Amino acid sequence: MQKIDEIHKVVTRRKVFNVGGVATERLVEEKVYRPVKTQAPFLRFLNYLVDLIGIAATWFIFLFVLFAFGMEDDHFFLTDNGSNLLFLCATLVYYTFMEGTFGKTLGKLITGSRVIDQYGNKPGYLKAFIRSACRLIPFEVFSCFSDQGWHDSIPKTWVVSNKEYKAIRALLEPSMDYDQQDYQGQQAPQQEDFF
Repeated sequence: MQKIDEIHKVVTRRKVFNVGGVATERLVEEKVYRPVKTQAPFLRFLNYLVDLIGIAATWFIFLFVLFAFGMEDDHFFLTDNGSNLLFLCATLVYYTFMEGTFGKTLGKLITGSRVIDQYGNKPGYLKAFIRSACRLIPFEVFSCFSDQGWHDSIPKTWVVSNKEYKAIRALLEPSMDYDQQDYQGQQAPQQEDFF
């Protein structure tokens, strides 16, 4: 299966070569790669702010379950260290579940974006867990000022808009956007929106 960072088309261009002092024009075929258009840093920050609400809700659910099973006598989870540990666990569970199951979190749902793997699919639970664990790396938040933060580059995932996702899927599987019965025995038209 083709990877999204390897999507390309072959274009023919005229090139002029200097051969022995004589200019010679030739047609040359070149691969032109399509860059993956990632979500803007501002929208990614907005995703994070909205996701804090989802993480806090997960944290409260964890607290409720602990107290429902009689853990109120164990005051560890009421201390700063216990509360922080529980919040880290809630962060891992929230991101892993949401991105592994839906390819989106609440923040991404609101901003119209999603997480995809190197093949243009939902990342799955393992990659979602690795993404979540990478968020715990000290100073990782500053890596988000590039196209891919560490939590994207390490598990090989991208955060893209829904529009970019559809464009990638159309380029990876061009026949899916067309009704093949309309093109009996002929190839379906190619997607023109390459860049």
